[in-house]
Amino acid sequence: MFSSIGVTAIISMISHLIFIYITWRVITTINIDALIRKGRETEARILIVFITIVIGTGVSRFFLEFYTMVHRSDSIYFKGAVSLR
Repeated sequence: MFSSIGVTAIISMISHLIFIYITWRVITTINIDALIRKGRETEARILIVFITIVIGTGVSRFFLEFYTMVHRSDSIYFKGAVSLR
């Protein structure tokens, strides 16, 4: 049981990091220099990092939950299936 929980935790962490990285790459392509006040570049960068983390983990949770639901529904629908052998 605990090994399954450990594997799930590692997969979740890797998924979060991958989606945070993808989100970071996408957000850095957006030109937001016009929105940043002079002298507030550090605060703007920190805000971008926080926004990246929030979006990346949200997308990762969506895909992990979607995978979990598909996996559970697969076992529900095919549990009582009759073999044709």
